Amino acid sequence: MTLASPFSAFVPPPAGAVRVALVGGLPLYHDATSALLEREGFVVTDDDAQVVLLDHDDAASSLRDARARFVDARVLVLATGADRETSAQLVRDGAHGIVCKTRSSEHLVAAIRKVSAGEVWVDRAVATTLIGDLHRPAAGRRSRMASLTSRERDVVSLVGEGLANKAIAERLAISDNTVRHHLTSIFAKLGVNDRLSLAVYAYRRKLV
Repeated sequence: MTLASPFSAFVPPPAGAVRVALVGGLPLYHDATSALLEREGFVVTDDDAQVVLLDHDDAASSLRDARARFVDARVLVLATGADRETSAQLVRDGAHGIVCKTRSSEHLVAAIRKVSAGEVWVDRAVATTLIGDLHRPAAGRRSRMASLTSRERDVVSLVGEGLANKAIAERLAISDNTVRHHLTSIFAKLGVNDRLSLAVYAYRRKLV
C-alpha cells in the first residue's frame, strides 16, 4: 500500500488568480476562510492584494485603515448584520461590497469575483439608498458635469454601459492605470464614491 505524500494534494493557483487579503477577525476565521479561498483558486496574501475581506465586527480593524494599507485593492466588508444605512455608509466611505456572514460560501466567492472585476456588491435596499444620494439640485449636477474633461465624459459613458476598467482601456486605447486615474478624478468632481453611483449618475443624466 502506498501512502500519499502530504504535499500531493497541493495544486498551484492558476495564473492570474485573484489575490485576497484577510483583515480582522479571529485566527480560526482566517484559517477557515483561507482554506475556502485557496480551494476556489484564489491566492491568500498579506500584501499586494486585489481584494480585501474586512471583518466589520472586529473593532480593531477599520475601513479607513484597510484602504490606507491596500491602496489599490477593492474592499469587501463582512458583517454579522449591518442595517441598510450602515451598509450604505460603508459604501460611501469606500467599501466596494457588503456580505453578511450568514450567507453561504458560494455567495462569498461570487461577491469576491464580482468585486475583483470592478463591480459593487450590495443588495437592493442599499442600492436604493445610494441612488437616493443622487437626488441633488440640477444646477449642482450641471456644474459638476461641466468640470469633466471630454475624456472623463467618455469614461463616465462607458462605465454607464457596464464596462470594466480593462474594457474601457481597450475601447479608448489607453492604459488600465490611466482609466483608474480618470475614475479617481471623476469621483471627486461628481461627488460619487463608487462605480455603482457613477453608473446611476450616468443613466440619470442620459449619458448612456
